[in-house]
Amino acid sequence: MRVPLSFHWRLALAYTVSMLVVFGAAGAYLIASRSSNDEIGRAIGTVIAVGVASIALGLALAAALSRRATSSMQYVTEGARTFAEGDLEHRIASPSRDEAREAANAFNQMAATLQDMVSNLSSERNRLSAVLDTMPDGVIVTAEDGTVELVNHAAEWLLDRPFQREQGVQLSDIVRYNEVLQVVEDALSARVIRQIEFEINKGLRYLSAIATPVSARGNRSVVLTLHDLTRLRQVDTTRREFVSNVSHELRSPLAAIKALAETIQDGALEEPDAARDFLRRIEGEADRMTIMVNELLELSRLQSGQAPMNLVPMKLATVVDDVKSRFDLQAGPKCLSLKTSLPASLPYVMGDHDKLSQVLGNLVENGVKFTPEGGSIAVSATAHADVVEVRVSDTGVGIPAEHLPHVFERFYKADRSRREVGTGLGLAIVKHLVQAHGGDIRAESHEGRGATFIFTLDRAS
Repeated sequence: MRVPLSFHWRLALAYTVSMLVVFGAAGAYLIASRSSNDEIGRAIGTVIAVGVASIALGLALAAALSRRATSSMQYVTEGARTFAEGDLEHRIASPSRDEAREAANAFNQMAATLQDMVSNLSSERNRLSAVLDTMPDGVIVTAEDGTVELVNHAAEWLLDRPFQREQGVQLSDIVRYNEVLQVVEDALSARVIRQIEFEINKGLRYLSAIATPVSARGNRSVVLTLHDLTRLRQVDTTRREFVSNVSHELRSPLAAIKALAETIQDGALEEPDAARDFLRRIEGEADRMTIMVNELLELSRLQSGQAPMNLVPMKLATVVDDVKSRFDLQAGPKCLSLKTSLPASLPYVMGDHDKLSQVLGNLVENGVKFTPEGGSIAVSATAHADVVEVRVSDTGVGIPAEHLPHVFERFYKADRSRREVGTGLGLAIVKHLVQAHGGDIRAESHEGRGATFIFTLDRAS
């Protein structure tokens, strides 16, 4: 392998050859001038001595210059090695030598470019990581050999399993559902998108898994996306239960109307008193269906936020007095005591008079229905820092503990109320009306010792 000479050694060689030519010419001149042998000998000795000294001086100068150049290049080399070891901010101070200065400047320019590229790649990676970690869907990227290359926090939460984020972890180590592993394997082998739905935690959560094959630069992998279907399943279950409940609630009055109509057709018209009784009962069943349909429409408007609300500062006592006068007559036949207890200093509340009258009326009506003869229903209110708390209590049969979490659901009826007339929508409407006022409502009860409904209203400023 031919190694090129450095600039300084090439300069020294040229200098040496030039000196040899000059001394040779001087020697030839002396010989041609026919000087004495002694003079020629002394002259040749002098030329040789001067030549040797000049050559030695040139070589020494070339060596010194070469050492300086070598030292500068070693400085550049050490800087490049520091950069290569990971210090991307390292730069080489410009040496004094021209060749080394050019090399250092070129290296610094290259280092700045590489640092910008690495910084941009790091920013993109951090941005991608932030997007993945804020996604509600789980994402797992697995290589062809099953090694997990990427996983986000949503995947851990959905699978209810913290992952070990370390090199070499296999998908089968973190996903323990055979149907999911099979979908990933099918996506890799068939190179098509596969999808399944599965449940975890014994049906407490439902997920969909979509396996998408990906190829990049000859490397094959699969992107596994997990989506939470639990809420959709709950909505679907609620929808089916709603249809079932509406069908059940409509079936009874419709069957009664049909039976009464058939009885009238079979000859009841010939008995006017019986016919009038049947027609009155038909009208009652029709009214019951009308009430339920109206309540369903009202509940739908409340849930969609389309029910008009006129919230103004108002005295709660006005609403309580209206409700008491309306239900005193209903409480009378059962010898029920309907009591109200509101302090005179009770502050104004923000409310819609008609909607609050509906809330209190529904709660008092429930108390009248489920309180045996001689019992009592009480309405009271207490002021707090930001809200007024209203309590409606009765001394009725109470609500079993297992039913308390469900009393505000549509069509939900505890066993005790199956014997009573009602649509099962009243408390659901009450809940949404209270929430439309910006308040909360809850129920407290001990079976056989009555029930208490507590709701809050914002104080008027």
